[in-house]
This record gives sequence, C-alpha cells and structure tokens, in this order.
Amino acid sequence: MRRGALPFLLPLLAALATGCGGNENGNGNHAANGNGSSGPELAMTGMAMTEVQPSGVHYRLDADRATYAFAGKIVTATGVTFGLREHAGEVRVTAPTATWDVAGQSAVFPEGCVAEYPGGYSAQVPSAEVDLKQRVLTAPGPATFTGPGFTMTGVDFVWRWRDGKADLRQPKTVIVPAGMPAMKRG
Repeated sequence: MRRGALPFLLPLLAALATGCGGNENGNGNHAANGNGSSGPELAMTGMAMTEVQPSGVHYRLDADRATYAFAGKIVTATGVTFGLREHAGEVRVTAPTATWDVAGQSAVFPEGCVAEYPGGYSAQVPSAEVDLKQRVLTAPGPATFTGPGFTMTGVDFVWRWRDGKADLRQPKTVIVPAGMPAMKRG
C-alpha cells in the first residue's frame, strides 16, 4: 500500500469489515473499542498513516501497533511518532501511546511525550493533548521546555507552535550564554 493511501481506503475497509463480521476469533461479535462504542476495528502492525487536510496541512502517524475503530474514527496506537508538517518544518511528537481522534482533529498522549520543533525547541511532558486545528499542545502538570540556550521547567504548559508562543506556569529557567558548552543534566 502506498503511503497516504489509508485515509482514502478507510470507507472501503469499513464496508468490508461490516460485511465480513469481523473480530479476530471470527465469531461475528464486535468487541468494544477504547472509546466506549462497538463496531468493526482494523488492527495494524507497523502502521504509517498520512492525512492531508484540504488546507494542505499534513498529519502523519507512524506506530508499532495501531487499531482503527471505524464507528468513532479513532486510532489507538503504541510506539508512536506523530508528525505535523508546518511551514517552518515538521513538529514531531514521540510517545509510548496515543489516541488520535481523526474526525475531531485531536490527539491525546496519556503516557507522556516529547515534542520537537525545528530550530532546536522541544518539550517533555508526562501527558499531553494536541489540538490539530489550532496547532496547540497542552500539558497539565510538570513540563520541561528547551530551546537554543535555555532550559525551562514548570507546570501547565501550553505550546502554540504555529504562533511561536509557549506558556508555562511557575517557570524555573536556566539560561546558557552563547558559546558556553551545554550543561549536562544530572
């Protein structure tokens, strides 16, 4: 399957899954998916899914394992790299697990994630939600945000990467002057 073909094949796969009766044990019962509804699901290993919005924005999800629930248009995945192509480059979010609401254009990273932005900016958070329409990462609780020459820790992180803005409550900042070797964390 060529890259990017999956979103276009989803309606066909939904029709096939409904007609085939399908769960893994073949008895025709549909197991409940993670969002509380029931219906056909597609399980995938080594998944690469690209969605191109009418605005030209690209979202890409690479996952070790994933399940697509047709009824809710929800992808639940493990071993995740989520790419959000922007004019300045690609925002990359890596996480152990993620849930992507394709219709709602949001993603949740309940076990935390690392988000990286071109130019050397990154955030490390214990849990996060990404609003794909607004291009905003929100992380309640502790967070670490780094960039060229600084490391900042605090709580309740909000990163509006499209606007080039980040908010962090109770910040503690370490600034490294230009030309100084980077400090080792320890």
